[in-house]
Amino acid sequence: MDFRFTAQSIDPTLLARHGDAPAAFQRFAWEVLAPDYPGLEPYRAAGKDGAVDHLAPLWAPDRVVVEVKHTAHGDEKTVKDQWGEVEDKLAANLAGSEPLSGQGQYRVWYHGPIMRYVFVTSAELRTPRMPEDLRSDIKSFFTQLGTGHPTLAWLPDMEVEVVSAASFEERMRRYPHLAFKWFPHLRPSGLLPVDVVQRGRSFAEYLSSEALPYYSRIDHRAEDGSSAKDHGLADEEELLSDLDGPDIVGLVITGFGGLGKTRLGLELGLRARDNGWIAFGAAKQFDGHRGLEALAARVPADAKTLLVFDYVEDRVDFTLVAESIAEFCDQTGRHVRYVANCRPHFYPEVQHLDRHKRIALSGREASRPSSPAAAWLESYRIATTGHILRLAQSPRAKDMLSRFAPAPVLAVFLLYLERENRLATFDEGTEDDPLNALLGEGQDFGKWVSRHIRRKTFGNGTERAADVALLTALFPTNRAAASALAFSDLGDLFDALVTDGWAEAHNDGYRLIHDVLADQILADHISGLTVGFAPFVEKVFRRATELASPISALLALQRNPAVLERAGEIDWVAALSKAIAIDHHCWRPAAGAVLQTPLMPPERRLDLVTRDPDYWRAALSDPDTRDGLARLIRECDRLGLAYRLADALRERVEALLEHAAGLVADDSLILNWALRIIGARVSEPAIAWLRRRPVDFETHYVLVAALKSKAVAADDVEDIVTIWLDQFSRNQPASHLLGAWLDAGGTYAVIGRSLDEWLSLHRTAIVAAFVYRAFLQSCGGQRSIADAVHAWLGEHAAKPEASFVYKAWLDAGGGHQAIADAVRIWLGQHAAMQSASFVYPAWIAAGGPVDMIRDDLFRWLHVHATSNVASYVLGAWLKARGDTRAVSQALRAWLPVHGTKENSAIVLQAWLGAGGDRSVVAEVIAQWTKLHPDSRFHRRLVKKWRRAEELAPT
Repeated sequence: MDFRFTAQSIDPTLLARHGDAPAAFQRFAWEVLAPDYPGLEPYRAAGKDGAVDHLAPLWAPDRVVVEVKHTAHGDEKTVKDQWGEVEDKLAANLAGSEPLSGQGQYRVWYHGPIMRYVFVTSAELRTPRMPEDLRSDIKSFFTQLGTGHPTLAWLPDMEVEVVSAASFEERMRRYPHLAFKWFPHLRPSGLLPVDVVQRGRSFAEYLSSEALPYYSRIDHRAEDGSSAKDHGLADEEELLSDLDGPDIVGLVITGFGGLGKTRLGLELGLRARDNGWIAFGAAKQFDGHRGLEALAARVPADAKTLLVFDYVEDRVDFTLVAESIAEFCDQTGRHVRYVANCRPHFYPEVQHLDRHKRIALSGREASRPSSPAAAWLESYRIATTGHILRLAQSPRAKDMLSRFAPAPVLAVFLLYLERENRLATFDEGTEDDPLNALLGEGQDFGKWVSRHIRRKTFGNGTERAADVALLTALFPTNRAAASALAFSDLGDLFDALVTDGWAEAHNDGYRLIHDVLADQILADHISGLTVGFAPFVEKVFRRATELASPISALLALQRNPAVLERAGEIDWVAALSKAIAIDHHCWRPAAGAVLQTPLMPPERRLDLVTRDPDYWRAALSDPDTRDGLARLIRECDRLGLAYRLADALRERVEALLEHAAGLVADDSLILNWALRIIGARVSEPAIAWLRRRPVDFETHYVLVAALKSKAVAADDVEDIVTIWLDQFSRNQPASHLLGAWLDAGGTYAVIGRSLDEWLSLHRTAIVAAFVYRAFLQSCGGQRSIADAVHAWLGEHAAKPEASFVYKAWLDAGGGHQAIADAVRIWLGQHAAMQSASFVYPAWIAAGGPVDMIRDDLFRWLHVHATSNVASYVLGAWLKARGDTRAVSQALRAWLPVHGTKENSAIVLQAWLGAGGDRSVVAEVIAQWTKLHPDSRFHRRLVKKWRRAEELAPT
């Protein structure tokens, strides 16, 4: 790798911070050498360094002096000339028993033996002879200098080392975070080291920098007297400890605007860096699979890596990226973790992510806001605000604390203004001083800002208040939108926002200093609207469409608590459909965000998707929109909505799924869900996709979906299954494919070797339950896995997933006695769980003693009598015991819900066969026979009824 240190090769932020390349190189040299020399620190003496740039103090175990030289040229002569200058200074100033008068900076050489002298040069010195010749010259000089000078007699024994750019590579391998920090060309795309701190003059840069000292939960213990842990909360070190283990892949920080989500994420990144991790901030362009592949190519395999994502509401692909990180860890064994933050309203979009932990920053998010944990969080937030304001040393800090305690970000803004000498802008010494008005009783921040902006534009009417609210909902803007705003009827307000610093230039447009600013202005305006809320929303969408920035407006509305509280007053499907119809092209980039918006429930979002087929078919050409549709379908499926949609709506959604599946290139999520929902209708694009990518890790998702939906036959993908398993059979997620293959009727011979290899590594992993279930159901006695099953039960007998193993074992003829003890343990914790419906019928059918499960079975029926699966439990009980009285109440609850379904005939027959009261089922059987005259159960049920009539007492 290229580690030449030039003004062009290093990070421009770091170059600007240190002033020039030589000063930056001096800092770089210290960071590179410090881990090897405990106590090494920069040495300064009145602007003169005494030929010492870095020094390990007297107490250090290995006292070292470091001299650093930067050169724009890499030739040997330049480097030797630089050493020559150092040699002349040392020879002139270390000639006596103490430094020459006025040269006290050289006194360090007389403070005891220095064990090692390191000469660092930015030149390459690539041939072995060049650094060795220079080291020899330096060693000879110190040997001669020490001869005849008793005070410096130790110099000949001092070791000498030359460090050049060529030798940085070895150190960069040991400390890769330094390589990523200093050399941008080495960074994986879309990732920026967390310690490359932006130190510009904007508030956004200040807010996310180390320039703002962090007040930790650990610090708060000193003031509060109790730790976060005392209240069931975790402090920063404990959160990092969570990420150290295998069980948690990510932390999702949630909180309302201005509570410190961004700052906590940065702090965790910085602490991770200090603990030896490589910590990156992830930009929007960071791509999950490809970004992780690039990360693997540049980060050592044994390194711990943390990715910090800020404001994931703004990333339509975040759930895919988070899932990719978990898969990547499973696939490669690498230790990659993430920290992300979002508003509470967005958390439902990510709550299904596996192996993550939620960190709520506000008691308002808790189910019990008055709990001790919520109270501690409130006290911590108030103390944080006080800490920030004390740093400002403002005479009005106490007053500010009373106003800003609920939102630390507002205190940070005042601190920022103080630092930038801009607070005077708001303190004009007049009776109408805006800051004094803010600090006055009853004045909130949103009202204060809105009033101040209106005052700057010489208008105070309610119409202008609506305009200020409208304007703040349109940020961030691109340059074209900003130009259009400047020359619109909102131009004077836009100019006031920028002039006062409420809006700042960013990339190719403008953004507000913080989204909480827009939140509070919007909330203030909306709370005053007894009528006119819907027209205001329509106006926001219309303006956003005119400015080609609909995503900004959508995000501003959906993150605002005041809007969410009144969301039920708006027909969002109509409002968004109307806005989209104005300009399809403008709204195309926003389609993914529309599919995720919390402004309406999932089924209404699906309704919206079917309102404008031309728009959505065109929007689905974008992979992000396809992913958004897939996630919406998944959410609906998780909530059970997919089965309650009106037929016409389902048909339109299925048509869009079929269209989207035909467009897929590299993305797989939409194909996965299309296979689950419409199966064989997308078999062709599925097989084409699989044949293009047989060795990609994510291929198993498509294979599993294709096999489970029976969209493809096992024989049609046997070669792809074999290729994939050859590559990934040792990975834990291979369990899904092994199970799906067997469930689909695939032969054991195809996967036998891979299954053996997988079981040798994961026989007691929790996911092995699904492999055992599939094997027992499909292979039966082909091959005994009794030992593996018993080993698994030894660790997981009481886990919910064990129900699948118990049923499969019993159905395969494994015998009830072998697992009786385990089943007792399981029922002790999960007797009333819905999946127990698998266990009770299988236990009875296998000849297990019914008395052992009797009470548990009745408890289950008491809870789940009206569920669809209750038919299996009722049928099994009636066939085994014939005790109709014991389940009479459960049957009466079950009949109105399921009695006329075709497969309910099994329960009806069992009831009659057990001698149950005919009057209980007479009406249902009459309806059933009319509805299902051609059913395979019809003749048998009628026969049972007639037989029951014959046996009835006269």
